[in-house]
Amino acid sequence: MLPNNNSCITSNCLESLVGVKANCTPATKCPQMYIEQIQGIDIKKLSLVANQQQVSGKMLAVDLIKNASDLMAADIDLLISNGYRMQESFGEQSSLCSFGTAYQNGGGIVVKNTSTSPYSRLNISGLEILAQYTGVAEIAFNDGKSIVLKDVELSSGVIAPVELDYSTNQKSVQIYFTDTAIQGAIINCPTKSGCGCGGNNPLTAKMLNYSGYLSGMPYATQYSFKPTAFVTCDKSMLLCELVKQSPMIYAATLLYKIGELYFLNVELSNRVNIETSTGEENKKDMAVYFNKLYNSRLNGTSQTLGLNTVISNYLKGKQRDKCIICDGIYKVAWATT
Repeated sequence: MLPNNNSCITSNCLESLVGVKANCTPATKCPQMYIEQIQGIDIKKLSLVANQQQVSGKMLAVDLIKNASDLMAADIDLLISNGYRMQESFGEQSSLCSFGTAYQNGGGIVVKNTSTSPYSRLNISGLEILAQYTGVAEIAFNDGKSIVLKDVELSSGVIAPVELDYSTNQKSVQIYFTDTAIQGAIINCPTKSGCGCGGNNPLTAKMLNYSGYLSGMPYATQYSFKPTAFVTCDKSMLLCELVKQSPMIYAATLLYKIGELYFLNVELSNRVNIETSTGEENKKDMAVYFNKLYNSRLNGTSQTLGLNTVISNYLKGKQRDKCIICDGIYKVAWATT
């Protein structure tokens, strides 16, 4: 399976900020804060509220953390949009090169994202493949962090178009046949210079560069594959960078959202337990209390610096980043959930 390119903001970086204390061991990476730090919550009470699907208090805790993270990610998305927006794509570009008549085994291509933005992703939407091989061939996409494999049907000497949905946050990806005996067509690329003879391979786009690969090493000549690629900007990568700057602020804010969801869960739960039953009004009051704390952290008060200011200050310092666009006409008053 090729990884899907998801332009929506995701909450993975938030989820790791809060955990269950009982799950933390010397062998695991412990979070910034624990769900047990919320007033009125412990594993025993969580287990009493858990439904049949959640089975245990720990599973309910995981669900609360996930749901709260999703809601908080949506609110942060609004805050990012308060005067700024992200460039969605820098345009799809196909290789300017053409297949030659010579063949070579062990060859491939390297596609590079030349953007300096830490929020950019390299995407490949398609390949044209030409090889002296008939049958199913396995292609590797190696970004230096992971290798993704895909099977394609080839006919010898016939260009095979392949649709893809490949995406990576790494800066380059090598594409090659896993069977090094397969002979792929050499690729002829145009060159540029004042007289039209010699020179360097041109960039096919401002954000993309193609180069060759042979027998596991970078090589001047490209083989076998002509990709269609583009660069996108990923809000989820921006969110992770924001969290990395001030993890405790984001963890504390998330903790309040978890507290709100817990007491809403208790209020709606069909299970009535003496140990969790504190009166319907008190449950509602506690949910409202945590919601107010959450919004004060999110939007700030006269005494408290909010995430809105933290995010705005961060984005102001990133206006030269090609993925971030200052757009003051898009303003939101404040985020509430």
